[in-house]
Amino acid sequence: FSRQQIAMHEAYEAALFGMEADDDVTALRVKISKTLLYLTRDEDLNPAQYRAVIDGMLPRLNTERTRLYFVTVAREFYHFLMGDQNAQNQITMAGEPQAAGAVLQANDGWKKGS
Repeated sequence: FSRQQIAMHEAYEAALFGMEADDDVTALRVKISKTLLYLTRDEDLNPAQYRAVIDGMLPRLNTERTRLYFVTVAREFYHFLMGDQNAQNQITMAGEPQAAGAVLQANDGWKKGS
């Protein structure tokens, strides 16, 4: 990853910690955003390319709730990837920590780090 990409991811992570989110919520969102960072690492990102990456991941996710959660995090993280100065305002914690708990339950290996 480039230094810029790492800095953008760290900014997202810091924004999550600043919101004092539940540890499981933060860990899940960080894991998803790192996945997005990995998937877009060699891309010269524009909205269409980012959407194609997201769309390519959705069939691999096992439940509708997981897909919706992934899209929510992807939308939030996009603003950080683009260097938006107001990106932290795009983070929504509606339904947390129940939403993260349901996703973790449906994807048992995610919490264990597999």
